[in-house]
Amino acid sequence: MKFNITYILLALCTVGFVSCTSEDELVDKRLEDNPLPTVPDPDYSAGSLDFSTYVSIGNSITAGLMDGALYTSGQESSFPNQLATSFGPVGGGTFNQPDIGSEAGFNTTLNDISNAFDPAAAVFGKFILDLSVPGPTPTAPGAPFTMVADPSSINNLGIPGMRMIEIGTAGYGSLNPFYTRFALDPASTSVLEQALVLQPTFMSMWLGSNDVLLWASGGGVGATGIDPNTGMPDPSNDATINSLVSTVSFDLAVDQVVATIGAQLPDTEVVLLNVPNVTVLPFFQAVAYNAIPLDAATAEQAQAGYDGYNQILSVLADPATKTALAGFGFEGISAEEAAARNVSFSAGANAVVVVDNALTDITADLQILLGAGQITDEQLAALTPLVQARQLKSVEEDPNLALFGLPAEILTLSAGAVLGTLADPDNEASVIGVGVPLADSFTLTTDEIG
Repeated sequence: MKFNITYILLALCTVGFVSCTSEDELVDKRLEDNPLPTVPDPDYSAGSLDFSTYVSIGNSITAGLMDGALYTSGQESSFPNQLATSFGPVGGGTFNQPDIGSEAGFNTTLNDISNAFDPAAAVFGKFILDLSVPGPTPTAPGAPFTMVADPSSINNLGIPGMRMIEIGTAGYGSLNPFYTRFALDPASTSVLEQALVLQPTFMSMWLGSNDVLLWASGGGVGATGIDPNTGMPDPSNDATINSLVSTVSFDLAVDQVVATIGAQLPDTEVVLLNVPNVTVLPFFQAVAYNAIPLDAATAEQAQAGYDGYNQILSVLADPATKTALAGFGFEGISAEEAAARNVSFSAGANAVVVVDNALTDITADLQILLGAGQITDEQLAALTPLVQARQLKSVEEDPNLALFGLPAEILTLSAGAVLGTLADPDNEASVIGVGVPLADSFTLTTDEIG
């Protein structure tokens, strides 16, 4: 038996928005000025490997999804297709991809993926970089999905959105339209089953990023895959798309893949590509934790709006208050939590005020303070949006972030479209991230990163 599994850790690369004429001209000029060297009579060798039938399994990167869309040129630039081209001189065989057959393609960000086969849903195609307008611009119209004529011939099983735990799911084509279009039988076939149909001599598999990325991109608000009471892996919510897949389910899926391929194709060489740290993606790096610039006057005004909140934090942490109101169910918070929740503004860049669901919800205690006459109805109304509020922290304020190599807690790219807008158009003080905490779904805090 010669079943070998090779684990490779890859540095994650991102593909920028391309395809505008001006950028193409710049690339052509650079290539003209810097021609590639000519290698005389190269002597290539496959060594002990057999590349005659190469099959790749993965998600969007494997599929060649780029510029926010699945389109022909992007698919042709997929890393498996580039590998297959390189394998050609050393015995590599035909490498078929499920070509969408369109240069505009189907925009997965702006279109309704649940209706991807409906031409009416393919409103937009790939993004292009148009230097005459700010930001990327979608082409229009896009192209709907169509069924691949011969699914059994497909070598590239790159399926955007697929998680490691779904590789063996029977009928996965009925769950993911990206796979529907070239599944042997959308209602019954699993991706792993289809991969083995071609009897591959060489395979690559890069899965796992979506097992964490779908959770992280939503600010970590889904299930964490860990039992909060025991700290042990909890697979009960793994089927939920926005959950963080538990190590139990992830390890089981990998073990099943290894065992299945080893049993059915013992001579096949398989490369398993590891999952890089997803927080290095621009999606988690583009918006700074302290993205609130204030002048001195505005900072003073913002601070005045939180003075009452900071005072209440002191009351909630006060041992005497806890003792006096214990009979009413008052629990309060620790002095450490009160300090961590304290909000402070000054001239310059300020940390964003956010909702942190890991904080103590002080709603019940505020009601008790109201009943005891320590706060008014007006104060309660002002404090209610802040029952789990604090500012994001830098590594200087939270040294635990150094364990992850991060300078600060994380805001997602989606936060950039919300920060600075008004939660209430009629209330100028309701600036999100300042007067109103940013929702937890836009952040990754230290606890979530860990």
